[in-house]
Formats: sequence, structure tokens, C-alpha cells
Amino acid sequence: MHWYRALPNYLVGLGLCCTFLGVVAVIQGAATSLQTAQHVALSPEEIAQYKDKPSEAAGYLAAKVAAMQTEALRSLLDAASFKFVTSLVGVAMSLAYSLFFRWRRINVERHIADLVADLNRRVFMLNPTALLLQIREENQHQTGCLETMATNVGVAVGEQFTKATQVMGTRFRGWKPLCRQWGRRWAKRPMR
Repeated sequence: MHWYRALPNYLVGLGLCCTFLGVVAVIQGAATSLQTAQHVALSPEEIAQYKDKPSEAAGYLAAKVAAMQTEALRSLLDAASFKFVTSLVGVAMSLAYSLFFRWRRINVERHIADLVADLNRRVFMLNPTALLLQIREENQHQTGCLETMATNVGVAVGEQFTKATQVMGTRFRGWKPLCRQWGRRWAKRPMR
């Protein structure tokens, strides 16, 4: 299979791989952030500020942990949304390429069909039966031509022979009595 036919699948696969790799990285980062948020302690300045107010210190610490957890979740969601956008871009590119490739293939097939139609109009294709019929017709035509030629040659030779004998007859009339005389002599001779 040609690589360009599989390209849309590669684009989708690449988009999904980027999505899942990104989601894994983001989840690991969020897990680290959440673990860090659980081990949050007050700084020495904050301890001094809330020294006499333990309930306020606990509330401040809880708010600080919640803010860190919220920020970790926000970064997780931001990164995850970006990763899903990469997946959507991969799918969109796959669809766009598939549509483009199909459109180009249809155009090429149409041009090929036009070329085949033009060739069929210009080239006379013979099957064996049609070829035999054409050969038979040509043989009949040649036979007719040969018969006509034989007749014409025979008539022309006959005419020329007749003319030649007439000319010879007029020139050799005096030989006729001589030929008769010689014929009689030969006839009277005894056979040995």
C-alpha cells in the first residue's frame, strides 16, 4: 500500500499519541503538585504572624493548600485541554487530507476515463471473429481481382495472337502451296 493512502491514519495516531503522552506528563505534574500541597508548612514569618491565633493559622494553611491544589488542577486542565486540541488537530488534518486525496483521485480517474474514451474512439479494436471476417472479405476481394485479371490477360493475349496470326497469314500466303507440296512428299516416303 502506498504511504500517502495511510497518511490520514498516521495523522490520527500521531495526534492521539501526543494527547496521551501529554496527559500522562500533566497527570504526573499534577500529582507532584498535589503531594507538595499536602506537605505545605508555614514560613517562619507566617508562624510569627499567626502565633497567637492557631485557628486562623489552620484556616490560612488550608486556604494555601486549597490554592495550590486549585492551581495544580488548573494547570492540569489547561495542559489536558491543549493535548486534546492536538488530538482534534490530528483528526482534522486527517479528514482534510482524506478529502483532498479523494478529490484528487476522482480528478485523476476522470482524466484517465477521458483518455480511455479518446483512445477507444481513435483505435479500432478487433476481436478474433471480426478479424477473421475482415480477412475473409479481403480474400474474396483478392479472388475477384485475380479472376478479372486472368480474364483480362487471356482476352488481351488472344487479341494479340489473333493480330499476329493475321499479319503472318498475309505475309506468308505464298508459302501455303509450298507447305502442301512438302507435306505430300513426306507422306509418300516410306517409313523405316
